Amino acid sequence: MDEVNLTSVSLSDFHHRLIGSSGMLVRYTVDYAANFRGEAVHNKSMIGEMWQKTPTHWKLVYFQETKTK
Repeated sequence: MDEVNLTSVSLSDFHHRLIGSSGMLVRYTVDYAANFRGEAVHNKSMIGEMWQKTPTHWKLVYFQETKTK
């Protein structure tokens, strides 16, 4: 990570859905640009996350990133 310099990050298109009494499915788009070892990098991905509510906090239990064009 020391060799990565983020130049822009954009999060958009948020969607969420309750699952039972203690779960939440979250989906959003991330678009970022960075420099890595002197090379420009651009990526756009759809993110899916599954969260579970515990008695004290929300816990991330699943994460998936799918690159898009």
